[in-house]
Amino acid sequence: MFCVGKSIEMSNIRFVRLNGCNTMSGQRKGLQRRNISPLSLYVNCRNHRLALWFVHLMKNNNLLVEVDALLIAIWKMLHFSSKKAAVFKNMQEVYGQRPIKFIRASTTRWLYHLHAWWRFISRFETLLDTLDAITESTHEPDVQGMRNCMMQKDNISTIVVLADILKPLPVRVKSCTDELHSILQQYEQGNYDYLEYSKCQMMFDLIDERTDFARRMRNHHEVSPEDYLQQHGIPMVYRLIGEIEDSLGTTEPVLATFDFLEPNNIPGDIADILAYGKKVDEFEGHRTVVPPELGNADIVHDQLLDFRRQMFMYKHQGHDTVQKMYMLLLNDSTASRAFPVKPHLFKLALLALLIPQSTAVVERGFSLMNDIATE
Repeated sequence: MFCVGKSIEMSNIRFVRLNGCNTMSGQRKGLQRRNISPLSLYVNCRNHRLALWFVHLMKNNNLLVEVDALLIAIWKMLHFSSKKAAVFKNMQEVYGQRPIKFIRASTTRWLYHLHAWWRFISRFETLLDTLDAITESTHEPDVQGMRNCMMQKDNISTIVVLADILKPLPVRVKSCTDELHSILQQYEQGNYDYLEYSKCQMMFDLIDERTDFARRMRNHHEVSPEDYLQQHGIPMVYRLIGEIEDSLGTTEPVLATFDFLEPNNIPGDIADILAYGKKVDEFEGHRTVVPPELGNADIVHDQLLDFRRQMFMYKHQGHDTVQKMYMLLLNDSTASRAFPVKPHLFKLALLALLIPQSTAVVERGFSLMNDIATE
């Protein structure tokens, strides 16, 4: 109804970016399958996919499941029991620390996990004393279970690694992966003086102090910080980098080949662009045949190859993005007279600029609308 009210032709829609839930991304019954326009391509929101990296890593990592459950359990204990929260507050004052509250970690919001892990690490000894005090007074098995989980060195190492690798995620994706590779290099070289992992040995020492000698002897093959990195930490960081890179990928080959118009990628493969829009689809008994969006493939191919020579020149002049290149051609009187002869290039550049990146802007609008309605 919105599109009809705004006189928007549904057949003009080329890209649809949605949040990735099954009702949207389902290939059989989801909105993706309902063909808003024969030429529309479904694109998953990058922000939503990046937010789910922790969920994907947890599927094949029991340590992540344990530490996530530990974080939620500590938050619930301190949030729903004012007496236990008061014990934690008093214990911080005894240590001369500024009293802080724990943050609820949301599985799909990794920034909450980052702040929660920072608070956990900074108050590790205080938390242990708090759990000891509560156990002595109440003898609750759940509290004892939390303490036992905190005394596992594998769990503590996982928490400290998470505090390191979550830190770069709010920045741009390219900078984020570069920073993660830098962290990997420091882990492999054993040089983590400026990382949270430098606190790992101190936390191990606290665990040893609170573990009786007989129990330590039974576990004399316990993992060291260096052993943990080799067995679990470094592979986990590599998997995270893979998740981030996969979240930027797409199942539509034509979307990848739009990189042809990116000056930093030339020369490129344009085979999929030539067939963009060509589709034979059957849905609920209806058969739709759509020709290629750009028309004659041979003419388009010749125009693109000829244009690629100009792109080398534009790149050396500092026009290294699709937007800069398009604006240059649009404003250049010589080019604007020549380009109507090559209309496909204008169309391709416009399509490349229209590919959506995320649904965040739209969702901010919904949030603003709710705020206005609330007020």
